This record gives sequence, structure tokens and C-alpha cells, in this order.
Amino acid sequence: MEDNDKTKDELKFDLRKLRKRLKEVEASEEENKRVIDELRNDSAKYQAIVHSFDGLIYICSENYDVEFMNEKFLERTGFNPVGQKCYKALHDLDNVCSWCVNERVFQGEKVSWEVLSPKDDRWYYVINSPIFHPNGKKYKMSMIQDISNRKSSEAAQEKIQEQLQSALTKVLSGYIPICSSCKKVRDGNKNWIEIESYVRSRTEAHFSHGICPDCIKKLYPGL
Repeated sequence: MEDNDKTKDELKFDLRKLRKRLKEVEASEEENKRVIDELRNDSAKYQAIVHSFDGLIYICSENYDVEFMNEKFLERTGFNPVGQKCYKALHDLDNVCSWCVNERVFQGEKVSWEVLSPKDDRWYYVINSPIFHPNGKKYKMSMIQDISNRKSSEAAQEKIQEQLQSALTKVLSGYIPICSSCKKVRDGNKNWIEIESYVRSRTEAHFSHGICPDCIKKLYPGL
């Protein structure tokens, strides 16, 4: 039927359908615009988080292919390794890392540990988290911080503790002359001093005083 043959009521009906369809299209466009704006806002937030993180971030696939690296990581590698195997890009290895935890991560586990990279001989603290895409693909995101300075400080502290323990052992090692009666100790100057004074002068130890059960019976027999 041509438009000229349509009745007035039929034309009005067609006009109402067109207006309804137009409103549906306009509503759909508004919804699409809202969704796009939300996605843009979320993207801006995620970019701000990634940019502000003072460390390294990368994402790899189940096949160990690098999918993403943040700017700080790109500076470390010196090039964009997207598409390259993660073990090659991160540690300059030709095979999967012996400490790799990808299998655990892809099963949904969050894994963190400390690792010494053979590429630059520096210590890193790594947090690995799974990412499950709606299309079924799995990815691993790693957030990494350089902890080499902390590890060096810990090693230095351990060395100092070992030196102190060694010095303490030397100070109180060997034969110490002690009176069998009053329990005073003879020092290097041949002076007889209280054992508390002898130990305090050579160590970081401090004494607190009390009375043992045997002495209580001797001193206070009626108790």
C-alpha cells in the first residue's frame, strides 16, 4: 500500500510508531553515552592507580606472553616487551623460571614472595593476582617492588648481631675465677668483684633480684 492510499488513521498510527522508535533510539544513545562515560572514568581511575604505583607492574597470559607493562617497568627493560615471554623480558632467561607460580595463580590463588632476579642481581617483592576475562581467558598481574635496600639493611643487621654474639661469647668464654664461698669473680686486674658487676661490665645483660625457694627456707624457716 502506498502512502497516498493510506487512511488518516493509518498515517497517525505510523507516525506514533516512528515517534516511539525515535524515543527508543534516543534512550539507547543516552544509555550508550552513559556507559561509555563510565568506562572512560573507570579507565582514568585505573590509569591513575597504575601511574602512581611506585613499582613495576606487568600482565601476562597463560602462555607466558607479556600483555602489558607500566612505564617504570618499560624503563627497566629498556624496550617494550609486549608479546615476548615474561621470563625473557623480566629475568633474561630462555626457559620458564624455576620459581614460577603461574599455575597456582591461574587456579585463582594470590601468591606473593621475594625473589632475587638473575638479570640485575636485585631483590624484589612480588604480588601475583589472577585476572579472569569474561571470554574465558586467564591472565596474571604482578605488582613488584624493589626491596634490595631493605635486604641489604637486614643482611647488615644480621652481620652485626653475629659479631656481637661472637664478641659476647669471647668475653664470657674460657675459665672465670670465682670464689667458692662468696661467689665473687676475679677480674683481669685481680680484683674480686660481684658477679653481677663482672657480667654487666662485659655484656648488655641486666639483673633483677629475687629469692629462690631454697634461700627462703634458710632465711625464713618459719614461713
